[in-house]
Amino acid sequence: MFIYDVGYGTYEESENIQVMHEKRFTEKQFNKIIEDCLLAVLIKIGKPKSKFNHEREPSFQELLTKMSFKKNRKTGEGERYHYFMKELEKQGFREVQFEQKWSVFGWASAINPKDWMDKYSVGSEREKLARRLRRRLFKERPTYKDHLKIGENKNKVRLEKKRKRIEKMKKTSLPEKD
Repeated sequence: MFIYDVGYGTYEESENIQVMHEKRFTEKQFNKIIEDCLLAVLIKIGKPKSKFNHEREPSFQELLTKMSFKKNRKTGEGERYHYFMKELEKQGFREVQFEQKWSVFGWASAINPKDWMDKYSVGSEREKLARRLRRRLFKERPTYKDHLKIGENKNKVRLEKKRKRIEKMKKTSLPEKD
């Protein structure tokens, strides 16, 4: 079996699906298969009324992912994604079924359990993992004195910035009238 990855991505998010096939395809062959499947879905959902009307043109996100504005009643998946998967199945592809999946949300620190804290992440797996990684990485917990030193340095920096801001305001303020 050969595994292929299909998806879309932006600077903010991405989603891919993995499919498998008994045959090995070159990049060119695989791209042609995807193009044919997408074209079949676009024909099935119907052409936009005008090639100049860009309001509700189908996006790659809707075609290639389970997210969609229109849901399939049976599967709960995006209707267009469902059509795309059916087209891939006609070509002999099957979606890869994983034993386990692991992912973490966002760009939170890997060793600071309090990074990205909100009411939803308290006690989350991400928070617990960051706590375990931190303990294992440093092999011991920071002492209370270490916390005090960190706090003192932060306060010194804050006070210095505040002092400079006040001095700048004094210099730029208007002269008093007599």
